Amino acid sequence: STEVRLYSPNDVPFEVTEAVFVEGRRKSVAQIDVVTRPSKDGGYTLIATPRPPYPTQTGSLSGVVRIRTTHPDLPELEVRVIGFYKGKN
Repeated sequence: STEVRLYSPNDVPFEVTEAVFVEGRRKSVAQIDVVTRPSKDGGYTLIATPRPPYPTQTGSLSGVVRIRTTHPDLPELEVRVIGFYKGKN
């Protein structure tokens, strides 16, 4: 899994209402689930983990994590995701 921390650029309080992985143009066998949790310091932690079933071959994935928030200046943002995986037999 991988974690990303998200903070308000201007200290305006906000909430994350949705965070989903959106696959890029090249389809991949691997998929990602994204969970959000409020951080103690006022931001959010986004945790991306692989979704079963896990691929049996080696490959790559790309796309974005689309994040929707209640922030007045940043209602939606995207974080680019690029990854490689080694399949499990």
